[in-house]
Amino acid sequence: MVFRDFPVDYDARHDLVHELRLDVATVEQSVFLDNRIAADLAAATVVPRSAMAPAAVPSRAAILLHTSFCGSTLLAKALHHRERRVALREPLVLRRLADAAHQGLSVDAALPDLARRLVQPWSNGAAALVKPTHVALPLASALLASLPQANVLALTSSLEDFLLSNLRKPAETQARTGELVARQARGNPLDVRRLVLPPEPDFLDIVALQWSLQREWLALVQRRFPGRMKVVDAALLYSRPVETLVASAAWLGDPLDAADAAARLQPLLGVHAKAPHLAYDAATRDAHNAIVRDAYGPALRAALDRWSANVAPAMAPEALDGLAV
Repeated sequence: MVFRDFPVDYDARHDLVHELRLDVATVEQSVFLDNRIAADLAAATVVPRSAMAPAAVPSRAAILLHTSFCGSTLLAKALHHRERRVALREPLVLRRLADAAHQGLSVDAALPDLARRLVQPWSNGAAALVKPTHVALPLASALLASLPQANVLALTSSLEDFLLSNLRKPAETQARTGELVARQARGNPLDVRRLVLPPEPDFLDIVALQWSLQREWLALVQRRFPGRMKVVDAALLYSRPVETLVASAAWLGDPLDAADAAARLQPLLGVHAKAPHLAYDAATRDAHNAIVRDAYGPALRAALDRWSANVAPAMAPEALDGLAV
């Protein structure tokens, strides 16, 4: 089961597509299909995009949007099935397109072309589910417009959970938060210049702003494509994984009964989604959150209060009422 000319990379400045023969085992072994892919990116064939035949618009493609640190890798793995739907976790070309757009380059022609190439059916007819990196959320509306028949899921978590998740991350991950805010803010419906923020916002203020900006991108999708995107609450994925998987699969047009859902989840729920060699489950996650909440309780409450006073009033109703807060 292969994808003969999979677009593994893209040079936006020179409009060059890097293609590689990819098999489903490589997709499954790779944490993400970015520069951590379990394949030799240097072996790719480089082709000018202008020389490539137009890609057809597939009828059964699907998209999984997400805010960061919400369990999207787990959900993507659970939705993956070799014979029915192949989950493409964070393909590099979408990150390249996001980088190019952030740098001011036009991706108006390349984005729909590459999106359609990504989600072509596999050799056995299996459809694709593409999960972009959260860095590509600013391109979400354009992605949906490029794939007009694709069903869309959006996984997101509460602000408090997002704050807790960030506090659990290593220092090098936390250090990138400011850069991520800058990327999400460019062109965002939430104009950060109009917000009354603390003169010296602390780490949690910056994290709360990142969460808010990501939610605004999802709210924009809801406004532009009403009824097309099903929102999934990460808390339900953690607490009721079987029911959440059944509902998510049904939305994508891949009916799944509870027994099959439980069988898919069984090897996934006891390990870390991004590091399967590590034991990890919902109880461990709850225990870690309890430790962080005990250590940072007053700071968390203060950050949530500042967000409620200074950021929430400026957010679109869909970003709050239409999504799980």
